[in-house]
Amino acid sequence: MNQSICVLIPAKNEAETIGNVLDTMPKLNNMSVVVADGFSKDGTYQIALDKGARVIHGRGEGKGKDVRLALQWIDADFVYMLDADGTYPPSFISVMHEYLIKDRYDVIVGNRFKHMQKDAMTLRNNFGNRMLTLLANILYRTKTPDLCTGLWGFNRKALESMHLVADGFDIEANLFTEVNRNKLRLGSIDIVYKNRSGTKPKLKMSDGFIIAKRLIVERFR
Repeated sequence: MNQSICVLIPAKNEAETIGNVLDTMPKLNNMSVVVADGFSKDGTYQIALDKGARVIHGRGEGKGKDVRLALQWIDADFVYMLDADGTYPPSFISVMHEYLIKDRYDVIVGNRFKHMQKDAMTLRNNFGNRMLTLLANILYRTKTPDLCTGLWGFNRKALESMHLVADGFDIEANLFTEVNRNKLRLGSIDIVYKNRSGTKPKLKMSDGFIIAKRLIVERFR
C-alpha cells in the first residue's frame, strides 16, 4: 500500500529561507507539504504557495498554536516537521522515513549536537538547549539527545495518541512529554545543523523557562 506522507513546516517571516527549504525537499512518493504560516508579513506565504506548498494560516500567536492548527487539517500515515529557517537539511527526512516505515520507532528526531556547523548556535543557546535536554532526561528517565530539535517524524499512531496544548516554543517539549506519557518508541538520528542564513533566532531566554515549566507541569500532571 502506498502510504501518505506530509511534511509540516512552521514558519513566521522566513522569506529568506523558505524557498530553499522547499526546493531541497526530498522527492518521496505520495508526499505533500504544508506550511503553517504564523501571520508572516514578509512574503513567506506567497513564496510557499509559488513553490507548491499548501499554506494554513495561523494568527501569529505562537508556534505551538500554528502547529496544532495545521495538524487538525493533516491526514497522513507519516508526518515530518521541520523549521523553516534553513538550519535543518530536509534531506534527512528520507533517512528518518526509512526507520519509521520499518516500524523501528513511532517517533524519531534529529539530533543537532553531533554535527553542528561552527557558529550555528550561540554559546548561550547551546548551553540552554543542553540543560533543557538534561532536565527532560532526569524528569522522564530517558536518554533523548536533543529535546528542542526542530526536526521530528511521527507515524499515524503516535500523532493520534497525543494531546497537545502548547502555544509557543514549548511545542517540542509538549511533543516529548506526550511521547513518554503514551509510551511511544522514540528514536533519533544525527543530523547536520547548519548556520542560519535568514532571520535571527526567535527563541528568547524567557522561552527557556516556559519550556522547563512545560516539562515539569506535564511530568506531575
